[in-house]
This record gives sequence, structure tokens and C-alpha cells, in this order.
Amino acid sequence: MLLEDFNKPQLDMRPSRISEDVISNVYIYLIERFASDAGKKAGEFYTPHKVSELVAKLCKPKVDTRICDPAYGWGGLLIEAAVEKEGCVAIVVPHGVLFHGAAEGRIREKGGANEDRKDVIFIDASQDYQLGKNQNALMDENMEKILNAYEVHEEIEKYAHLASYDELKENDFNLNIPRYVNTFEEETEIDIETVQQKIDTLEGELVEVRVKMTNLLKEVAA
Repeated sequence: MLLEDFNKPQLDMRPSRISEDVISNVYIYLIERFASDAGKKAGEFYTPHKVSELVAKLCKPKVDTRICDPAYGWGGLLIEAAVEKEGCVAIVVPHGVLFHGAAEGRIREKGGANEDRKDVIFIDASQDYQLGKNQNALMDENMEKILNAYEVHEEIEKYAHLASYDELKENDFNLNIPRYVNTFEEETEIDIETVQQKIDTLEGELVEVRVKMTNLLKEVAA
């Protein structure tokens, strides 16, 4: 019977017998594999483990820190609570939340009105990942780069920008990252004359190859 199988001593996973939460780790592994097979759509209900780890490290919890993980909804009430009370909130949201109007815009404005926070650090880590077949992956080195930028809390060319409250207000609390972090790379100027010379050289080589092929075919036919 199934119950007898699970009653085996080797499947006894009480905390007193093992040093880690095996059940949770297995669950994370299975849902991660499912999300990987499902592709980007899985992001609607699953946050990759590395992203969760990054969020936890950004919050820097200490001993006796009270942690709330509602694990559902879009976090609106949690944001409201953070504005009214002292604390730290870390939320994984779609990019559109940063610039959409209506209720989302009012939440951003209210958050910006916090007297204890005079600036906001914007970090554009959109190019830091390992390319995957169905999903890209956040690597340890990518995570460390983000954490270091957050700790330094200052301008980093094409990666991070420290925006003042006045700057946010001037932008109507639109937090769209490209407004603050310019990652534009100028394209290398094309030397038309050099390119034309290369084309002429290749065309000349092509004529020589055609002549050789014609001569070879004549020898074979003979």
C-alpha cells in the first residue's frame, strides 16, 4: 500500500533527522521544471528561485525581523501598509506597474511621498542573464552585480541612477526605467568607402573562382 511505502524509515523527513527542508526543495524543483517547460507564461504564477533569493538579500532581514509573505494578489495592500508604517517591502511586479496610470500611478505617488525616503535607486539589469531555451536565468554573478549596485547607492553609467524626489515628481512619478538609466549604445560608424572596396575585392575573387570552375568542368567533359 502507498501509506506503507511512505512509512519507511528512509522517508522520515522530520526536522530532527534532516538539516534542510527537503519537501519544500522538492516542490520548488518540480514547479521550476514545470515553469521552464511552460516558457514565459509560467511567470504569471511562479517566481524563479534566483529572483526570490535576490529579493530576500535586498531586504537584508536580521534576527527577530518580522517577515510577511502573502504569496498572492498583486501586493497593493502590502504597498499601502508599507507607506503608512516603517518597514521594507520587496515585490516582484510586471514592468508595466512602473508607468501605468490609474490606481498604480496613485500608489507610486503615495510611495514617493514618504518623508524618510529622499531618493530612489534605479538599476537596469535587463542585459545580465544566462540565455535559456524557454526561460533566461539569473546567475550568481548577475545577482551580485545588482546587490553591489544597490549597496553602493550611486550613479553607475548605463546601469544605475540615483533619482531625487524632485526628479520623480517632475516625471509625474513615472518610474519607467529607461527614463532614468540610459543604456543606449551608439552604433559604430560605417565607412562606406572601405565596405565598397571589400565588395569589389569579393566580386573579383568570385570571377576568378567561376573561371576556374569552368576550366575544371571542361577538363572533366573532355
